[in-house]
Amino acid sequence: MFGSNLHQIRKHLNLSQEELAQMLGVGQKAVSNWENGKTEPSIDVIKQICNIFNVSPNFLLGDGDEVDKIFLEAKYVAKKHNKIDHLKYLLEDFISESQTEPLLHKIKTIKGKTFIQKLGEACSGRGARMLIVLYHFIEHIEKKQLDKLDKDELQKQLKSFKMSRKVRAKHLFAITEKDKQELAKWVAENLTDDDAASLLQDLPKIKEEIKEEINYPNKAFL
Repeated sequence: MFGSNLHQIRKHLNLSQEELAQMLGVGQKAVSNWENGKTEPSIDVIKQICNIFNVSPNFLLGDGDEVDKIFLEAKYVAKKHNKIDHLKYLLEDFISESQTEPLLHKIKTIKGKTFIQKLGEACSGRGARMLIVLYHFIEHIEKKQLDKLDKDELQKQLKSFKMSRKVRAKHLFAITEKDKQELAKWVAENLTDDDAASLLQDLPKIKEEIKEEINYPNKAFL
């Protein structure tokens, strides 16, 4: 496994055996023998390879993983062209979006057919009003500037949250305490600690998604 993994890493990074040998302070023949399985490097050399390519010993000595190899190549190229910050931004954006998507799907069920059937309401009724409450609650969370948010804290914040008379007036006083209670019930039954953390990470995006789910008259007042 080691020889094959080392060969794939080297090829992924467009390095010759001579170039890799120079990086490790050994001869080209040693690298060739490792890749062909004729000999194996010392523990110190394996540690050196792991440090140079930022891979774990398990990855180097095990079955290997295509995603790890692609990441390794991306990191190498980013370092070479001084774009580590750009790569970091892309990865963080991917992670954030991946964590947010399940929450957005759950939010859409507030107004979706299944949830509304459970409530016995029409899509333009309580489900939509709950989304309005959620939108203004997110604005409340933004002002709090919380460092972290789990489900318990989310429920605590929602319990203490009160929509101002001015905000309720914008919606023609159609939003009531009952709508907030229904939202609190939905949060308790559907969201997890991970969902709460995702909510905090991407508040602006979630607000935009909520606006997409709300009918035009109410959307204009958000």
